[in-house]
Amino acid sequence: MPRAAWLALIAAHCCFAAATFTVSGVVVNSVTNEPIPHALVQSTGAEQKVVFSGQDGRFQMDGVSQGTVYLIPQKPGFVDTGKRTPVKVGADTSLVTIKLAPESSIAGRIVDRDGEAIEGLQVECITQRIMNGRKAWQPCGNAQSDETGNFHLQSLPPGSYVLRTGLQALFPNLNSQTDDDPLPQQVYPPHFYPEAADISSVQPLVVGPGETARADFAIAAVPAFRVSGTAGAAGQNTFGFIETSDGQRVANFAMNRRTGGWRSPPLPAGDWKIVLQSQRGPDSGLFGEQTVHVASSDIKNVQLALEPLPPIAVNVTSPATGNVREAAIQLMPDNPAPSNYRMYGSSVSPQNPTEPPAIHDVPPGTYSVFMLPYGNYCLGSISAGGVDLTRNSLVVSEGGQTSPIDITLEDNCASIQGQVRMDHPVENVFVILTPSSHAILPQTVVLQPDGSFAFNRLSPGDYRLYAVSSVEGLEYGNPEAMRQIDGVSVTLAAKQKSSVTLNLVMRDAK
Repeated sequence: MPRAAWLALIAAHCCFAAATFTVSGVVVNSVTNEPIPHALVQSTGAEQKVVFSGQDGRFQMDGVSQGTVYLIPQKPGFVDTGKRTPVKVGADTSLVTIKLAPESSIAGRIVDRDGEAIEGLQVECITQRIMNGRKAWQPCGNAQSDETGNFHLQSLPPGSYVLRTGLQALFPNLNSQTDDDPLPQQVYPPHFYPEAADISSVQPLVVGPGETARADFAIAAVPAFRVSGTAGAAGQNTFGFIETSDGQRVANFAMNRRTGGWRSPPLPAGDWKIVLQSQRGPDSGLFGEQTVHVASSDIKNVQLALEPLPPIAVNVTSPATGNVREAAIQLMPDNPAPSNYRMYGSSVSPQNPTEPPAIHDVPPGTYSVFMLPYGNYCLGSISAGGVDLTRNSLVVSEGGQTSPIDITLEDNCASIQGQVRMDHPVENVFVILTPSSHAILPQTVVLQPDGSFAFNRLSPGDYRLYAVSSVEGLEYGNPEAMRQIDGVSVTLAAKQKSSVTLNLVMRDAK
């Protein structure tokens, strides 16, 4: 090829690879629609860009590669609404409007039944968020009452919140670990706002954008008692905490590392769960728990055994061999409490990366198991001890060895592509795919500009698809919550390429 032709080809390739565009828009107040000056706007993607809006709220982001990006705004005094609008970057990219909501807050005062201020009492904020398509309680901040009893939870996004005060002795300076110290005679017990027995019966406090909601507490002090005992095999890394009967963590306490003795903080009458946990080493931690009923006196000499938390092995079988990273596992508690919500995942030992992956330090309980494949594989089967985890939860028993999780990956993956039928153009449409298998996470994608969507690397099996105008507040992983939404069922065979047409369901964001 002549030199001139080579140069022309190289120039054309360089220009094509470097093709970029300008994205322009405005940042506005979600309540007043007034422009917000000096807001930071960051793009997602491989090449992240950052710009600031001008005095008129307008911004211009140059050098953005063609494709789909999301724009994330930030500004002190405002919170991101979380409503992500995909921006199709190209020669005809339209003006983008990004909304920030004014920060909300919750203020209140805590007094005793005589109207006297209670100082230093912790107030915890709890809210529900969608996790893997299902609602779960999550902590969202805390504050402490001052000498006048006032507290202020700030920088909250608009939403619904539950408030709970912590457990506190009237004389916290006497809360020590030695039996010779005086015992505080009374405590302020944990207390929900408004009055409720547990979190499931609380009426959440709704706070609008820029609003400051009011939540006042009047809490009566009650008699307090101690629970104490010993734990065998306790190590230096052993720690303890107190939970309510429904799993709400209310207090922590230390152990005597030399004797294995432990002593709870002052507790009001009721049922309390004493939990001890130790991270003994890279392979196995220790765990023990016992529920005690506190009535009208101290409880002593509780013998709490610490049992090993053996790692749960993960065995992967696939068309390829020798790659221990072909799949990842996530364990999610079936009934997580907000104060100790945690997901557990498979990992490879850093000391020996060729070892099969394992899940470490999983406490007793029941867990939903989710499989995340890598490469071009999809799930064939997943089980533990003969129990099909696509239909059942994994049971982790106290003091026992949990059977390995056995995974079979296949290369017979199916796919779905389709279109969404709508009466009029809608700016943002989401397509949801929910599997019948309990071991596969639901998926959401944004509809493409031409009205198409696609899901790839799907395991053969039963699925249901939905097209909605908003996924905000939608518990799309809960079949009961999706019964009122029109959808289409699809059964996929191995390597099948299915085509689907969906009707758009308009819904108000919640």
